Amino acid sequence: MEASMSREKRKKGNRKGGPLQAYERAYRRLARQLGSLGYILKGSVQVRWMQCGYAACRCHRAPRFRHGPYYWWTSKLGGKTVTWVLSEEEEKFYLAWARNRQRLERIVEEMYRVSAKVAQAKTGQPPPSLRRR
Repeated sequence: MEASMSREKRKKGNRKGGPLQAYERAYRRLARQLGSLGYILKGSVQVRWMQCGYAACRCHRAPRFRHGPYYWWTSKLGGKTVTWVLSEEEEKFYLAWARNRQRLERIVEEMYRVSAKVAQAKTGQPPPSLRRR
């Protein structure tokens, strides 16, 4: 019984202050998440298992015999796609940094959505970037 009452109090507490304050809390929560991200890196890291150039090698018989793993980082630099082969050590932190960048992009997108809701609540219409022509 007490557990359900505390849930009800939390629900009522979330409604307190209206939608603008709820948006403000959501925005601050997202901003705190930005501060805890760590390093970021553009690009992506892939793990590849490859066939060699020797036709008699068993890597040509079945995928389970392929050589690897090889770690590749790919990104756009100066308008061109570049790829680097990474060491196993580099793969560990570059992969984490690439995931941090993906998380950064998700957080920023959510911040845009919250900001649009605030703009609509304050002006009565969506921001210009979301208006239909």
